[in-house]
Amino acid sequence: RIKQVNAAAQQFTGYSEEELQGRYLWDALLSDTEAASVMSAFTNACGDQKGSLENCGIAKDGRRLRVSARFTPVKDRSGTV
Repeated sequence: RIKQVNAAAQQFTGYSEEELQGRYLWDALLSDTEAASVMSAFTNACGDQKGSLENCGIAKDGRRLRVSARFTPVKDRSGTV
């Protein structure tokens, strides 16, 4: 779930931090058809794999957004992602 949204992301997407907090990225910014590839990338990252994706998001005003992201799992001292 989205925890924080910086000012640049707010300006880029048109959504405030309050509108995005607690939502999943794929529910907030992606169409149903694009959400599956993003969920897969996140699942792989949670499974100890680095990942990346390029996709199209949807801004609050309906504009299409080009989204490029890289995922690297972060582990605690016990090795838990």
